[in-house]
Amino acid sequence: MTTISITPLTNLPRSFQCSDDQLNQIWLVGARTIQETQVPAGTTPEFYQISDQGLFAESQSPQTYSSDTAPGLMQYQLESSVKPIVGGFGYTVLSNTLGSDIYIFVNIDNSSISAHISSTERDSAPLSIDDQLVSEFTQTSALAGSFGLGASFRHTAYYQNLTLKSLEGQEIYSSTLTEKSALDDFPAGTNSQLVSVDGARRDRIAYAGDLDIALGPTFASTFGSEYINGTINLFGAAQFLPGFFVPNSKIQQKPRTAVIQANQTDLIGYFFSMVTAMADFYLMTGDIKFANRWSPAITKMLNWADSQRTPESLSTSLTQQLAAIGTTTTRCNLAWLRNTMPCTHTLFNRFP
Repeated sequence: MTTISITPLTNLPRSFQCSDDQLNQIWLVGARTIQETQVPAGTTPEFYQISDQGLFAESQSPQTYSSDTAPGLMQYQLESSVKPIVGGFGYTVLSNTLGSDIYIFVNIDNSSISAHISSTERDSAPLSIDDQLVSEFTQTSALAGSFGLGASFRHTAYYQNLTLKSLEGQEIYSSTLTEKSALDDFPAGTNSQLVSVDGARRDRIAYAGDLDIALGPTFASTFGSEYINGTINLFGAAQFLPGFFVPNSKIQQKPRTAVIQANQTDLIGYFFSMVTAMADFYLMTGDIKFANRWSPAITKMLNWADSQRTPESLSTSLTQQLAAIGTTTTRCNLAWLRNTMPCTHTLFNRFP
């Protein structure tokens, strides 16, 4: 577990009190929840143990390899040396940003190999051990994504000499997995920023949509502006070529220093949540330096969104993408209005 605040709720910078004790208790629970979603920098433990024997996974969910192109990988070859210590080992392929993937479970104890999509086992991509085909299956649920290394409950294993290649044999990534620098590739080290996370450390992932929602309650309870600002730093530095931002990020990732050389991602509705969070942060703090820093990024994002509009509403392509995550055309237009108004206020107040 990471470090959490132990400040008594009665000593928080903000407070709430009314004649209805039930409402008072609800506020206290909310304030405590906000406390637990705020992670100080450098307090997240390293997820894996790395030694000269390799990457050690012990009853751990696979952490996915991260790069600009990893989310869009569709077909690839994955090779690694594995030394099971107890039970067996497991790894994922075609892992998307929401954690949906195909889990390959190799159980040495009973000499079995199985493929799972979430909790559903597949009974039939080919699997090889020592260049010998041992299993294959077909699936249509996962289309693209990265890979991750782990071990099922009560199982342990060492991984070494990992190589990711295209079907044509071109190397995409390789590592001996014996140096701690490999933790940054998954990412599985500690967090460099103060961050606000989703679900009180449920998955060490920050989501722009949750940041947007958490911002108001944070200023109304802990006043942890540094945690909101740190999360904005993480997201704001991760902007794609067209102008939209990454929808989520593992908190162990370091803020980027260059634009992501790609033009597609998922969770498209969270793009608007990100600019709203930026605008609301400025409205709450009046921080001119903050506005000056992020106004160009907001402008680029809104210019992209504007390019997707028709005279009546958002373009068909954007509406279809939003609809895929359960957002109607009406909600699309409301999201546009809700985000444009505060962001315009931010842009117009860039200079004192």
